[in-house]
Amino acid sequence: MKRSLIVSLAVMLAGVLLYADSHAQPSYDHLKCYKVKDEAKFTSDALLTAMQAQFPTLACTVKGKAKLFCTPVDKVASNFVDKTGGIPQVTVPSRELTFERICYKVKCAKPKIPPLNVSDQFGTRHLRDFKPKMLCTPAQGGKKVVFITSTRHFGNFGGVAAADAECAARASAAGLNGIFLAWLSDSTVTPAIRFTRSVLPYVRVDGTVIADDWADLTDGTLDNPILTDELGAAYTNSQAWTGTGSQGNAGASRCSDWTLTALSGQVGYSNATGVAWTNETSVPCTVERRLYCVEQ
Repeated sequence: MKRSLIVSLAVMLAGVLLYADSHAQPSYDHLKCYKVKDEAKFTSDALLTAMQAQFPTLACTVKGKAKLFCTPVDKVASNFVDKTGGIPQVTVPSRELTFERICYKVKCAKPKIPPLNVSDQFGTRHLRDFKPKMLCTPAQGGKKVVFITSTRHFGNFGGVAAADAECAARASAAGLNGIFLAWLSDSTVTPAIRFTRSVLPYVRVDGTVIADDWADLTDGTLDNPILTDELGAAYTNSQAWTGTGSQGNAGASRCSDWTLTALSGQVGYSNATGVAWTNETSVPCTVERRLYCVEQ
């Protein structure tokens, strides 16, 4: 497979590519694709229906082995050179990607698709002669990292979004790739509602397994406590704001959705492996506590 095809596929999968960007927090809205060798071999018939009306439904044969493995990445582009001349620069909305992709060759009848003007954040171009080449399926590979933050906060730290931003900042500072969300509930959202329910193991940054998968993470017992921060330092007698029960459901006290110090908030104990890891007790919102961060 030519390198240009791999690059083009990564561009199409991502949907957006920034011309030049500068952002405080990583945005994993691109896919970086790797050529791979796969020991598995199979064929499967598949009926492929696209969201866009101009792409017809196709009856195809999927031909394993896997050809590409694509993982979400953040990108900061520079030194863009327009070698065509006059490529219009546009703004294209993006959406963060959660799952990796495995891409397989497909054999389909060539559809009749009219030429299209297509925009990404490198500009607008004219595409034609569409031919089905690959099918990329959601996949999960590796493991999901969990840590307790090295930083502490009063109970009025600003809500779930602010906690997510802190988790992203701590992960970035430690060189941890991926999307990290706070194990935190308010009156609207909970981990059970918004987290990706991983089938992969949850581990500390030192590789110690916390839980085998989402079901194990939320069954009331951890394999090992979440007592290391994003850099691997251990906190054996610390607490984290959670407002969350062991099944990822909302707890009873949440500092008025983490906006006031006049109330109390539920915390978990970093050295616990029973339900106390997330629901040990409630403490005044005037004290500083850490956060749990979980990779998605």
